[in-house]
Amino acid sequence: MLEKPNLFIVGAPKSGTTSLYEYLNLHPEVGMSSVKEPCYFASDFQSTKYPDSEEKYLSLFESDSSLRYLGEGSTTYLYSTKAAQEIADYCPNAKIIMMLRQPTDLAVSLHAQRLKEGDETIPDCEDAIKAEVKRANGDEVPANFHYPKEYLLYSEVPLYAEQIQRYLARFPRGAIHVVLFEKFKDSPQREFLKICRFLCIDPPIDLDLVHHNPGRIPKNIRLHRLLKKVVPYVVRFEKSTEAIFPKYINDKFRALLRFGYGFNMSKGVKKVSDDFRSSLDEKYKQNILDIKQLLGAELANDVDKYWR
Repeated sequence: MLEKPNLFIVGAPKSGTTSLYEYLNLHPEVGMSSVKEPCYFASDFQSTKYPDSEEKYLSLFESDSSLRYLGEGSTTYLYSTKAAQEIADYCPNAKIIMMLRQPTDLAVSLHAQRLKEGDETIPDCEDAIKAEVKRANGDEVPANFHYPKEYLLYSEVPLYAEQIQRYLARFPRGAIHVVLFEKFKDSPQREFLKICRFLCIDPPIDLDLVHHNPGRIPKNIRLHRLLKKVVPYVVRFEKSTEAIFPKYINDKFRALLRFGYGFNMSKGVKKVSDDFRSSLDEKYKQNILDIKQLLGAELANDVDKYWR
């Protein structure tokens, strides 16, 4: 019986890691953590929201004799400078699934995700990226932001070359499987079959793969942040009033809150200007060339195809 995790999705944020986590969690030979992103091994990115002991970390996994893998998917593990070594020390024989997305698309999508989470106060992506120098020094960080300030440096997150190299230096190449988000999105069944082959597990007979955690942004930032703050109090209020109010009243109240939350969200991600996108693409040009050298010919061809 497995006693600790041996499978790690270390993909960049907004690169399909949530979908892959859900797909693997349905597989009878894989047990994924109850919390998708424990972030236990990124000791340089600490937060009160992450488990601070091995006991708490392992409590997120339920093992049985039928499982070949215990896994988790923390997006901090690729960006972190320490996670690769810490995972290697903890489980030298681990399998690593690395998910990457076109750098400019990722930076823009990650900013939208922070807005969605209620952790970003600058509604325009271009302005937020221009504020990165100040934020790196601890200025203009949103109040009550519970994560390291590096989480707000959107244009720095997709500098993958050095991040990839850290894993290649600590794990055999055969223990690392790289997935491009764009290819995964276009052909999820085919890419998931490749992942199953990498893990030496039988693919499920019925593959009904749907996209999880799509990009959305709030229409009104202040209202959205207010709703995010209100939700924990609402949950506590409902629990305290279960014996007082009929269930249907609490259900209607919850539905009204969900409606307000959903009504204030718009689908998709706001586009940046062509000039600003070009400036980001230029920033990543050399990094992409380095990535192609690290990944090998087949994946380099995929990068050329999907990251144009």
